[in-house]
Amino acid sequence: MRRKVIQLAKKTLVISLPSKWAKQHGVLKGDEIEVQEAKGRLTYSTTNILEQSRINLNISNLNSSLVWYYLTSAYIKGSDEVEIYFDNTETINPKTNKKQNTIEVISNIAEELIGLEMIKHGKNHCVLKEISKIKPEEYDNILRKIFFILKNTSQEILNALKNKDKSILQNTKYAEKNINRFTHYCLRILNKTTNIDNTHIAAHTRTIHQLEEIGDYYLKLSEELSKKQDSKTTDLIKKLNELFASFFDAYYTTTTEKIDKTYTLRAKLKKDLNNSKNKEISNIIVQISDKIMEVLSSKILIDLH
Repeated sequence: MRRKVIQLAKKTLVISLPSKWAKQHGVLKGDEIEVQEAKGRLTYSTTNILEQSRINLNISNLNSSLVWYYLTSAYIKGSDEVEIYFDNTETINPKTNKKQNTIEVISNIAEELIGLEMIKHGKNHCVLKEISKIKPEEYDNILRKIFFILKNTSQEILNALKNKDKSILQNTKYAEKNINRFTHYCLRILNKTTNIDNTHIAAHTRTIHQLEEIGDYYLKLSEELSKKQDSKTTDLIKKLNELFASFFDAYYTTTTEKIDKTYTLRAKLKKDLNNSKNKEISNIIVQISDKIMEVLSSKILIDLH
C-alpha cells in the first residue's frame, strides 16, 4: 500500500490513514496513534499493547517441572487466557519423586505470573486469565528493581559470612523467586508491546535472561556456602560485591571508563578464583562474573544508535 506525502504549511509532512484500517480499529478525529521508528521504517498502531491472545494447553502426563515450563512460556509469549486440560489429577514432582495435586501445582505456578489468575477450575480443566493489564511504562522500573534485588542478595550473602549466620542465606531463595516473577513480567512486556525499538528487543531479552541466571547462581552460591565457608571465601564474596556495584553503576550511567573498570575488577577476581581451593564456589562466582559482562555487552548494543 502506497500513500502520497502531503505538505502542510512549510515544514510539516503528512500522510493519510487508510479509511478501511481506521474504521476497523475505531480511529476517530483527535485520537492518538502510536508511531515507532526503526531503521528507516515507521510503524503505526492504535495502542502500544498488542491484541489479546488465547491458548489451549494439554498437560496430561507432564511432570510438575514441565508444567511450569509450559505455563511460564505461555505467559511470556503474551497469552491473555490459557485454557488447560489434563487427564491426570496428580502430577509427579521430579525433584522429590512425590505426587502433587495438578490444580495445586498450576495454582502455585500462577502465583509467580504477575497479572494472571486462575478464574475457573474443574476436575480435569482450568483457566488462567489476565485480570490486570501489563504496563509497558513500568519496564524500566521493574528492570531496576531486579538489579536492586540482586545487589541486596549479594550484600546479604556477605553479611551472613561476616556474622557467621547461615540463616540469612535462606533469604536468597525468596529473592530468587521474586527475580523470576519480575523477569517473566519484563519478558511478557517485551512480547506484548510495540513501544520498544525492534532493533533492541533481542538485546533486552538477552539482558533479562542473563539477570535471571545471575539470580539462579546466587541461589546456588548460598546453598554451597551453607555447607562450607572460610575467611578466603568471604574475601572472594567481598570482591564479587565490588564487581556487582561497579556493574550496576556502569549499566545505569554507562561510560567506557566504567565498563573498563568493571572488566578490570572481573579479571582480578578471576585471577583470585584460580587460587581458590573451593572449586565449586569458585565456579559459581565465575559464572556470575561472566553473566555480568554479558549484560554489559547487551547494554552497549542497546545504547548504539
